[in-house]
Amino acid sequence: MSRTKRGRGRPVKYVGNVAKHIASLVSKHNAVNARKILRARPKSKLAEKRNTDLIPKPLTKISLPTIYKIAAANKVVLTAGRPKKAA
Repeated sequence: MSRTKRGRGRPVKYVGNVAKHIASLVSKHNAVNARKILRARPKSKLAEKRNTDLIPKPLTKISLPTIYKIAAANKVVLTAGRPKKAA
């Protein structure tokens, strides 16, 4: 048995390149649209925006708070509210 302690709570599910890809989707699109892209069915227009080699199946159970935590861990700055319209 290992003597190292894992820590408390549930282990992180999305780590490494998957987390970086989710953070890049949040920075390009916003968090809500990133969730739509991650939940999209294979071979749909939204699924084409995600890396199907990295995430082949849709992530149907990923929530917005999880996406926000992944984005914050990868230093993606999110602003509150809608973006300003160009005049």
